[in-house]
Amino acid sequence: ADLQESAVESVAEGIQEKAAAGTQTNSQEPDVAALKADMDKLGVTVSDFRKVGVMNIVMGVIRLLIGLLCVVFCNRVDKARLTFIAAIILAVCEALFAIFLYINRFLGLGSLLYSVLITGILLFGATRMRKLAKENPERKFAMEPGQRGGGASRPAAPKKSIKERAMMDSEADEEEKQDEE
Repeated sequence: ADLQESAVESVAEGIQEKAAAGTQTNSQEPDVAALKADMDKLGVTVSDFRKVGVMNIVMGVIRLLIGLLCVVFCNRVDKARLTFIAAIILAVCEALFAIFLYINRFLGLGSLLYSVLITGILLFGATRMRKLAKENPERKFAMEPGQRGGGASRPAAPKKSIKERAMMDSEADEEEKQDEE
C-alpha cells in the first residue's frame, strides 16, 4: 500500500513537472509514453482496466435489476421474502465485487462506502418488511394504496367563513378581558 501511494505521488509530481515545463502543447492529447510509464509504475495493465470495466457494467446491471425489483415490491408485505432474498444477493455481489476491486488495486473508499451504505439501507428495509410479514401473514400491503403516510389520519377541520373566524378571535379577546378583571 505504501509502495502504491509513493508511486501515485511520483506520477502526480511527474505530471505537474511536465505541465510546468510546457512539454504538452495540446491538452486534449495525452502523452501515451508517459501514461504507459505511469501505468508500469503502478503495476496496472490495460487488461486490468478492461476487466474492471466489464465488472462495473455487470454490477451496474445487477444493481439496476435488484433496485427495480425492490422498488416494485416496496409496499408489498406478501413479497417480503423475495425482497429480502434480493437484498441478500445484492450484498453478496457487492462483497465479491469489492474483493475483486481490492485484488486488482482499484478499490476506492467512495466505492466501498456506496456499496455498504446502499446495501445496508436495502437490507434494513427488507428485514423490517419481513418482520411485518411474520406478524401478519395475511396482510398484502404495508400501507393501503391511497392512504397518506405520516401518522394517524385526522378528520378535516370544518371550513369556517371569514366572519366566523373573526368572531372567534373577538370572543377569545373578550374572555381574556373577563379573566383579567
